[in-house]
Amino acid sequence: NGWDVSIANSGDDGIALAKEHAPDIVILDVMMPDRGGLSTLVALRKSPGTKDVPIVLVTGIQDTLTQDFKAYLDRFKHYPPSAYLAKPIDADALLAKLDELTRGT
Repeated sequence: NGWDVSIANSGDDGIALAKEHAPDIVILDVMMPDRGGLSTLVALRKSPGTKDVPIVLVTGIQDTLTQDFKAYLDRFKHYPPSAYLAKPIDADALLAKLDELTRGT
């Protein structure tokens, strides 16, 4: 679909990669080894070079869109993701969201 993709296997690696290569968008899993996705989100939002990069947060946590999960995410409201997607990810929905966030359509 015309995207150049870089992959990081941990939050810390992802932060370093994003700071080095200035991505157009970041797709970030909530549950990751070592540094979790929400901690990674905060670090990216606090960094001057990545604070405005659109971030799509994905999760397989049950009942992702329930009030409990929203309350959990509310702790991170000062560093919000640009969008949320629940796993399993629908490829068409992902591509549409990427297009919307990077091309403004």
